[in-house]
Amino acid sequence: MPETVVLKFGGTSVRDDSSMEAAVVHVRRSVEEGKRTVVVVSAMGREGEPYATDSLIKLMRSTGEPVSPRELDLAMSTGEILSAAFFAHFLTMNEIPACAFTGQQAGFITDDAAGAAEILEVRPIKVQEALDSGLVTVVAGFQGADEAGTTRTFGRGGSDTSAVALGAALDAAEVEIYSDVDGVALCDPRRIPEAPFLTEIGANQLLAMAEEGSMILHPRAVRAAQEKKMSIRIRNTFTQMPGSVIHHRPTTTNPNPISLAHQGKQILVHTLKEQNSAKELPELLDAGNGRFLLLDDVYADMRLEQLGEKYGDISEERGWGTVSVIFAGKSEENAPELPDAEKVRSPSDRWRYLLREEQITPTLNTLFKLFFT
Repeated sequence: MPETVVLKFGGTSVRDDSSMEAAVVHVRRSVEEGKRTVVVVSAMGREGEPYATDSLIKLMRSTGEPVSPRELDLAMSTGEILSAAFFAHFLTMNEIPACAFTGQQAGFITDDAAGAAEILEVRPIKVQEALDSGLVTVVAGFQGADEAGTTRTFGRGGSDTSAVALGAALDAAEVEIYSDVDGVALCDPRRIPEAPFLTEIGANQLLAMAEEGSMILHPRAVRAAQEKKMSIRIRNTFTQMPGSVIHHRPTTTNPNPISLAHQGKQILVHTLKEQNSAKELPELLDAGNGRFLLLDDVYADMRLEQLGEKYGDISEERGWGTVSVIFAGKSEENAPELPDAEKVRSPSDRWRYLLREEQITPTLNTLFKLFFT
């Protein structure tokens, strides 16, 4: 049987006809190579564009709050569903017969956690049938349904997780993740334009970057790839560059940093019960001294309320972030002191600095010049 590949296209790759024409080039190449081709898509465009996930969230919130998490999940899922239907039609009009599936139709079974559902199982029966009939299948990422049939979404980076999980369920030869950058850079090229792209990187190091905020792949997607040792390639939709390969070979310990990562839009939460808070909400990042970082997203207020109900007195400050230095193996003991940034606790393969959002780019520049120039 011909090998199966999964091609995942992000929002900028399906935002308009011009972008989709570039994506079609990669799909056509895969089909002409005789591969059974599965496409996973994000919602069309980015914040401010009509079908982007953030736009759907704003639409729901514009009527009043709070918005029921169940209805919010349902509304957010429509962005990827529309994207899948439209891209399948676009492929068919370009003489590549295709059909679209929602996450539920594609067989994604999840738990019942609104906005942050975990994939329990993928049963891709209908996808297999479509592939057997010679069709390219286009699957709406970021979503599935729980055992009761309620639509659930996966949170940030959910479409990447969809692609890797579906690739594993289909025993795919490779998953290719397409966006508008040439691969995995040493640090965010939007912040540091001179940052070089890497031809390959170990999955463990990519996981550390993802956990520290890099938007290349969500940590859940990397962990899913590690479980099956899934081959992943990060590529640019708009070029023919080979991209960066994510490998699973043992990585040689290196005493020098290998990359930088950062994350903004964090809420600094202060609580008196330091020992339990991280267990209550695992997505909290421990900053020490009873402080935790929580992503300032559409679910932030709900999670802050949960923390307040559980622990009583808490306080929060918005506008925080982190910058991290990633190592291949255990880091050196002595991290440099930086202006306007506080070194906080972190796993042994990285240094993590707590800082205000406006200090992220200056701090990245300082670290890049210190270690990589």
